[in-house]
Formats: sequence, C-alpha cells, structure tokens
Amino acid sequence: MPPSGEDDEGFRERCDSDLESLSPRQTADCAGADLAELYENEEDGGS
Repeated sequence: MPPSGEDDEGFRERCDSDLESLSPRQTADCAGADLAELYENEEDGGS
C-alpha cells in the first residue's frame, strides 16, 4: 500500500528502481506491498 498522497503505480516504480535511496520506512512499505500482492495472488489461485 503506497503512502498517502502517492499513487500505486508511482510507488511501485520507485520501489523497483530506487530502493537503495529509500528510507527504512519506505523500504518496509515496499516489502509490505509485495507481500500483499503475493497474498492476493494466492487467494485468487495464483497468476
């Protein structure tokens, strides 16, 4: 889930391309978003 005020696509792009410059909090947000997406895919039977 992106931080408030940031769209999901921009957030994902930043996580994928700019991870080293993110704060620890932002890095955790990226990891949480990846886990949420993985969980959603499992619930849907994978994709």
